[in-house]
Amino acid sequence: MAKFEEKNPKEIFSKINEHVLTKNNLITRLSWLENAYSISFMFKPKSYPYGAYSIIHLSLGNDLIQYGDRNPGVWFLDVGPGALQIFSAVNGYGDYQTVIQSLPLNMWSSIRISQIRVNGVYIYSVSFNGKIVRNVENTMPQSFQNPFLFAADPWYNPADGIIKDLRIINDASIGNNNGHNNFLDQVKDRLLVFGNRITILPWLEKTFSVSFKLKPRSYPSSYGSVIHLTTGDNGGQYGNRCPSIWVRNDGILIVSFAISGNVDFWIPQTQLIPLNVWSSIRVSQTQTQNGVYTFFVFVNGTIIYSIVNTFPQSFSNVQVYTGDPWHSVQDGFIKEFAIINGYNNFVEELNEHELNNDILVARLSSLEMEYSISFKIKPRLYSNDWKNVIQLTIGQNSQSGCFAVWFYNDSLGSLYISSAVNGNNDYAVKTQPLPLNQWSNIKVSQYEINRVYTYAIHLNEIIIHTIENKIPQSFKNVDVYAADPWHDAQNGSIKDFRIVNGNVGIWIPMMTRFSTWESSFWDKSYEAYENGFGLINQQWIGLKNVNQITSAFFTDMRVEYFIFEDISFSSMYYNVTVGSSIDDYLFSYETYDSKGSLEPDLFNANGTTFKSCSNWWTTSCNEATPTSTNYISYGSSENLFSIQFFLRTNGRKK
Repeated sequence: MAKFEEKNPKEIFSKINEHVLTKNNLITRLSWLENAYSISFMFKPKSYPYGAYSIIHLSLGNDLIQYGDRNPGVWFLDVGPGALQIFSAVNGYGDYQTVIQSLPLNMWSSIRISQIRVNGVYIYSVSFNGKIVRNVENTMPQSFQNPFLFAADPWYNPADGIIKDLRIINDASIGNNNGHNNFLDQVKDRLLVFGNRITILPWLEKTFSVSFKLKPRSYPSSYGSVIHLTTGDNGGQYGNRCPSIWVRNDGILIVSFAISGNVDFWIPQTQLIPLNVWSSIRVSQTQTQNGVYTFFVFVNGTIIYSIVNTFPQSFSNVQVYTGDPWHSVQDGFIKEFAIINGYNNFVEELNEHELNNDILVARLSSLEMEYSISFKIKPRLYSNDWKNVIQLTIGQNSQSGCFAVWFYNDSLGSLYISSAVNGNNDYAVKTQPLPLNQWSNIKVSQYEINRVYTYAIHLNEIIIHTIENKIPQSFKNVDVYAADPWHDAQNGSIKDFRIVNGNVGIWIPMMTRFSTWESSFWDKSYEAYENGFGLINQQWIGLKNVNQITSAFFTDMRVEYFIFEDISFSSMYYNVTVGSSIDDYLFSYETYDSKGSLEPDLFNANGTTFKSCSNWWTTSCNEATPTSTNYISYGSSENLFSIQFFLRTNGRKK
């Protein structure tokens, strides 16, 4: 069989929901932590400690034996009172220390630990509540393979507190200046303050996005400063306003940027920012395939101005203000402030918003042959007309589309999902009706295994359609609408809208079995279980394929149990391997997380084999688990609706 090819080394981990810290809580295991990374979280202590108490810890397997066992490790100490102690692998020291004094009780504090590459030099930084407290060159940067992520670790008692918004951006492309070089994200709303410098970015690239939400309480007498990114001063040099944004005394938004050699280009388009409501503002610069850079200004999802920038520049040591020290500060609040470098190739709109006609969410430089498009939709009313949800297009009309989602014109609530598959630009799949006034989760993806591209649609985590796409295509300069300008928008809301290029964390279907199907469907020969069999919703990927995947890649396995009456459970196996036929397909894994299944190692599977249908969770092929409906951790088999296994590749094995 052909070799696998890894297309995208980037991985992103996020755990947004808050949870109480507990000892030996292994959250995940990454395939790699690269030389360039960002680790951020928010922490709310409930009491001050006596001693050292663990918050998060990325480790190669021990507390502190080798370089990389603490990269980082974060503890809460009885200093000050209540200090953070952060250890990382820096300049040959496995426990390079940074201390942050005096965390307040029962309040959220924001911590970011990052390392970026600037002009060949790696800079290690620690930020506390948006302000840099440590910034040092790391002369011995390293990437680390298979680090464990704990919150909290198994070697110390956990801190008495709550953690949330834990994010890891792990991107080997950062050092090549085409990834998320710097990432600043202040979610909490806060009052704008005069001369408030919140950080210094080592680099602002030619392609970037600066976004935030603004709620003014009154208009200024002249100009009120909102944000200001500068290489040093108020103006006069290229980069002193990159950008600078004010609100004028009549409520008009003013934006200045370095455009085509003009150090202070003011956009001529005007937009009123209303009082006492949140307005969403984004300025970005993207590069098209032919090398042209375009600067955009968005207000509430709509482009109000765009212009080609003939002299784009990247800027170093960029100071970030909310508001600046040269103008009166705007009276109002700011929140969800984010700066992303290399903003070209993804979409992430997490907030809920109403679907409206002609809302351009983003412009992608490309939609690659491997991708994932996901979102949640809550419809409020159905009609007998076609209603648009999402449209991706490379032209000025819907006929130039490469992906679209509609509600069908039968007033029943079925989705019509259209994509470019096998040479048909309108390859359509009709879903079952969606309920009104409830969130439904949709994910459409295309991934490559062994040079075969598979197009798949998930509805509420269940695969409803798969097909081999024999003519996969990539599309350049893609406009992303929610909803498009040519049709009426669906009456409803959308949230958690993401588009990711490349095979980034896509779960590959390994096995799907529905209890309502005949068990005789699974009465196959041993050879069939080696090679795989099945249809769209009933399938077994085959032992040979599982062996090839787990041999080539670091692989995780997820098991999903769906019970009638909308109950579901899951469990996770980390770093799974399945041997070849010579090894009788020996199954092994490093870590098991029972998650919702409530049982340790449900199948007692570690070290077993699949030989002539005699083992590997089995008694016979048809009665095997995963191919049986009987081996279930909750209720009896008649309650089981379906059981599904998925594989996720996390990076090629060296």
